[in-house]
Amino acid sequence: MRFLSLGRELINTLSREQFAYYSLTVPIKTYPGQTKPFTTIGLTALLVTHQRVADETVEKMLEMLLHSRNDNDLTQKHYRAGFISNKTMRLGIAVPLHPGAEKYYARRNQQTTNK
Repeated sequence: MRFLSLGRELINTLSREQFAYYSLTVPIKTYPGQTKPFTTIGLTALLVTHQRVADETVEKMLEMLLHSRNDNDLTQKHYRAGFISNKTMRLGIAVPLHPGAEKYYARRNQQTTNK
């Protein structure tokens, strides 16, 4: 199998037409035998909960998802969890955020600003 990068113009056109698409560079060795990174289309997914879930639970879940890029049980069972990053976590969100998610993202933004 050979991985080919999609052209920047095609990715930009698709992401303008479909909000859920975004440019994604797949790092070397993500797949067996992959010797070079390649750029393709990422597709957003959304984890939804109800307002009765405690803010702390939502914050812990988001923290776990962000840190799933490290070699842990989540990425071993679901390799796509390894693509979750601070850059991609909020792409394609079109519904109101849970108050715990609001707090989490505000804290992450503040940490990024203070660096």
